[in-house]
Amino acid sequence: MKVLLLITFIMIVLQSEAVKGLDCVEQSTNVFDTPCGKFYEKIYRNSEVDIKINLFKEWKKYEKQCSETGEYEVYVANTLQAIGKHAEAQSILRKIILEKQKQSDLRLAYQVLLQSLMSDGRSLTDENKLQEIKDIAMQAMVLYPHWYRGYLGYGGALVYQNQFLEGKKYIDQSILLQDSYSEAYGFLTIIYHLHFKDAKMALKTYKKGLLMGQEKMLFSILHATSSVVKCAMNQKDYKTAIWVLERQTELFPQITKVAWYQGLVSQVNQYFRENNISEVFTMEEREGLKSGKIKILELVSDK
Repeated sequence: MKVLLLITFIMIVLQSEAVKGLDCVEQSTNVFDTPCGKFYEKIYRNSEVDIKINLFKEWKKYEKQCSETGEYEVYVANTLQAIGKHAEAQSILRKIILEKQKQSDLRLAYQVLLQSLMSDGRSLTDENKLQEIKDIAMQAMVLYPHWYRGYLGYGGALVYQNQFLEGKKYIDQSILLQDSYSEAYGFLTIIYHLHFKDAKMALKTYKKGLLMGQEKMLFSILHATSSVVKCAMNQKDYKTAIWVLERQTELFPQITKVAWYQGLVSQVNQYFRENNISEVFTMEEREGLKSGKIKILELVSDK
C-alpha cells in the first residue's frame, strides 16, 4: 500500500506544472555551491594534492566549520567513493540520511550516494543494487520533487534494467528541471542507440552532453561510451569514435583493464584494418585537441 501511494504521488508530481521548477527555484540550484563545497572543490582540484594521500588531511582542516553545516562527513564519503571505496562511502551516507531526516537539506548526501551507487560497477549488474538506487532516488523525489537528481537516478537505474521507455520519462523530467547536467544525455544516448536504433540521434544527444561542460560526468556513464562509439562508426564519424575512446582512457585509466572496453577497442581496430583507415586526425588537429585550442565538436560539427 505504501509503495502504491509513493508511485501515485510521483506520477502526480510528474504531471504537475510546478515540476517545471518555476515556483521552487531553490531546489534546482547546485548543491555543491556553498562555502564548504567551494573549499572542498579547491583542494580536490589542486594538482599538487594527491587524492589518495593528502585530501583527507587537507579536508580535516575544515571539519569544525563544515560539520556545523552537515557537509563535512558527506565530503569525506565523496572522497572515499572517488578513490573506489564505494562500500565505505555508501555506509556513511546511508547513516547520514537515516539519522538526519529532520535536517533542512539532505540533497548533498543523496547526490553523493546516488553518484557512488551509479559509478560502482557492481551496481550495474546487480538487481538488488539497482533496486536500492531506485529506492533512494524515490526518496529524493518525494522529499525534493523539484530537484532533478532523484529523477535522474531513478531513470538511470531503469535504463540499466533495459526498461528504456520508462527510464526515458524520468531522464526527460530531470532535464526539464536542470538541462545543463551532462549525465542525463549519456543515458539518453544509450536509449537512442539500444531502443530506438537511431545512431544519428544518439550521436547528436551525446554531443549535446559535451556542450554542457561536465565531460567527466558524461564519460562516467560507461555504457554511453560503447553506444556512442558504435553509433559514430555507423555514421562514419571516425573522429568522434577515436576521440571518445582515447578521452575515456585519459579520464578513467583503469577502464583499459575492463573486458567489454578491450573488446570495443578491438572491434574499432579491426574495422580500421579491414577498411584501410589509418590516422583520422591530422597532426595539427591532434596537437590542437591535446592543448585544448581545438574542441572535438569543432571537428565533427557537420555530422
